[in-house]
This record gives sequence, C-alpha cells and structure tokens, in this order.
Amino acid sequence: MAEMMRIGKLVLGYEVVDLIAEGGQASVAKGRDLETGRFVAIKRLNATPAQGRYGQAVARFRRAGQLRIDHPAVVDPIACCEEDGRWYMIMPFIDSVDLEQYVARHGGRLPPEEAARIVADTADGLQAIHNHGVVHRDVKPGNLLVGPQCKVHIIDLGICRLPGQATTTGKDELLGTFMWMSPEQIRQPDKVGFASDWYSLGTVFYFLLTGNPPVQGANTESIVLGICQQTPPPPATLVSGIPPHLSAACMTLLAKRPAGRYEDADALRRALQTGTPGGAAIPCPACNFGGAKGASFCSRCGAALQPAPSSPRCLACGLQAGSNAACPSCGRPFGHGHRLEFTQGPLRGKVFHVPQGVYVVGRKQLCERDQHISRRHLRVACRDGACTLEDAGSRNQILVDGHPIRRPTSLTHGQTICIAGNSAIYRSYTKGITR
Repeated sequence: MAEMMRIGKLVLGYEVVDLIAEGGQASVAKGRDLETGRFVAIKRLNATPAQGRYGQAVARFRRAGQLRIDHPAVVDPIACCEEDGRWYMIMPFIDSVDLEQYVARHGGRLPPEEAARIVADTADGLQAIHNHGVVHRDVKPGNLLVGPQCKVHIIDLGICRLPGQATTTGKDELLGTFMWMSPEQIRQPDKVGFASDWYSLGTVFYFLLTGNPPVQGANTESIVLGICQQTPPPPATLVSGIPPHLSAACMTLLAKRPAGRYEDADALRRALQTGTPGGAAIPCPACNFGGAKGASFCSRCGAALQPAPSSPRCLACGLQAGSNAACPSCGRPFGHGHRLEFTQGPLRGKVFHVPQGVYVVGRKQLCERDQHISRRHLRVACRDGACTLEDAGSRNQILVDGHPIRRPTSLTHGQTICIAGNSAIYRSYTKGITR
C-alpha cells in the first residue's frame, strides 16, 4: 500500500486538508489554494519507478492530465506535474458522492425517471468527450459523481483512448472493471471505439433501474463469458413500473454488436423521452434496431426480423423437418423427441429437432447470417434417449446453465444452452411428457 498523503503537506502550491480516497492506482485528497482559499481535488499516482509498467502508468496519467473537454458534465484537470518524484493532478473539487454511493443512499435503485435523467446527462458528457475523438473506456458508477442539484460529473479518463495516438494499453492488457466493460473491450481492448462507451453506459443504466449490473458472476471468467455471450433479461421484466421505452433503450445500449447501439447522445435522448415511434418497423430481436418497415433481416446485424417459420428444423442439417419421424432432408430419425427452443438472440423463436446420431453443427445449420456462430461450433451426440454436447472449436464458448463446457456434457430437460449470444431451452419429450 502506498504511503498516504499527509494533511498539511504542500503539493504544487496547494495544501492537503483532508483525505478522500486511497486506492491501488491513485490516491485523492482535498486541497486548498493558499492564495485564493478555493478547494481542489489532488490526485496522486501511486505507481513508483520500481514497479512494473511504471512508464505506461505515467503516460496514462499525464495524458489524462492534459485533456480539456470544456463541458459541465466532465471534470477537466487544472494542472498535472511531477513533484519530488511523484506525479500529481489538480482538479476542481466537487462536493459529491459517486453514483454507486448515491444509489445505495436511495434504497438500492432509482426511480425510472431519475435514472433516465442521470443517463441522459451522462450521455451529453460522453458525447462531448467523443467530439474530441476520445474514448473514455472506463464508464462505471465509481467514475460518475453526483454533486449539488444532483448534477452528474464524469471523472477519470486515465485509460482513455485518444485520436491519432498509439494506445498505452498492451495488446493483451485489459484495463477497467470487468462487469462494466463492453464485449469488444474484452476481446480487443486496444481497438475499442465510441460504441464501447455507450455499452458501458447501458450497464450503468441497468444498475440504476434494477440495483444490479446486467452481468454478475462468482469469478472473472463467468463475468467475461456472460458479457460476451449472454443477453440479460430486460429491466422491465425484473422491476415493475419501468416504462417499456426505458427498458428498451437500456437493452439497445447493451446490444452485443456495436452497430446495434445508439450512435450518439441525441439518439439516446430521443429514445429516453419518447420511446421508439410505433408502427415504423419490427424491432430486431438481437440488437433492437428498428430497421425498415417490412424488412426480412436487420440492416445492422443481419438477424431475421420476421417471425420464424412455425415448422421446426433439423439440427443436423438446418432444413425444415415438420412433424416427421425422421428428417425429410438428411434422413436422420428424431427418436426420443429432443429439441432446442431458442428464446433470445437472432435465433429467437426458432425450434430445432435434435436427431439421432453424431454430427457437427455450425453457422450453416443455425443461421448463415450470424457471423458470431462458427462454421464448426458444437458437436452433438444423440443416442438411446441421451443427448450430449461438446464444443467443436468455436470462437465463442458454449454455455450450459451459464457454465462453459470443457468436455462432452449430458443435457437434462429444461437446461439453458447459450450459443454465440443465442439462448435456447433444451427439451426432452420422453414418455410421460406431452409433446
């Protein structure tokens, strides 16, 4: 643990009068200008030359200290300098609490209207940051302050991405807090764009509406898999009284594909104020984009917009199977009545009979337009009334009841299977269960 800043110490001409926060990366104190008497926040980088990646930490700190966004929702630094071998940043002092503390003081979640106002104000600040070509990359409740008159202030651009500059994040280095990250920030942390910040704002919105982040887990691996593959239930299904258009706006921000999210703060504000205009188009089941009225596929992510055919398909070949005892196309018998009923994602509404035999299933059988499904995604073995799944070398791991499968896994009736962001219920209609 780094040595705490001492009360009474002079830092860049400011006197330390109180300690605000101590963390592993930085410490923050309240300071006072000896000439004017005005209060400031003093942030000190805790990294030292003896520690690994010290140069990167200093580069990030100095870079954040040079940013000037000039927007009321963004806290701009006043100065950033080195003194006595330590790096300090001086910022305006705001008498505030962070958003996580604010929510805790108000019962664990906020009324929908207040949550929407906070998100809209935060979006305005993020838009100002984006207008400077900067990606924040660490939008989370701890970096959003609620000050006087409940105004929102965005802080900590320490791991931001600037235009025309090489990122100080290593190719395989993840920076930030996992549960608030976008899927692309996990997959390619050195190449994220503005859409990543909108996703993170969606996680904040979800937290304000429900009291919990959209993805939770016992460990980092389960959180990462959840972010990349699982679609959370809409807030309105968890908490009564949330207007449908606010729930839908939150889910649009949380679209797995960046193109499915709002493009800017204006688009988000319109959705928060009025909702999606009725009757204009069929909402995309994967990314919530409205698209063109009467379109068959989403113009953003390629998912089918029209209701899926009522006739079930064969999982082995992907073609329609109807109610036949065997697939009319590939000839495999259906036997004991196994099937997958998709409830979320681009495959939502589709039903696949699981025929007998051993075969590999991928994009061709499930959805040729969904590039998140690998060409060889899962291996199915269905024999003597038992059905087993195994990963066939997919880019996105298969989840069974939220857990990744690492070896052949036997399925039981009612389990949830997640395949590249598509969720399905496994049904086994054996004797005693009505088809």
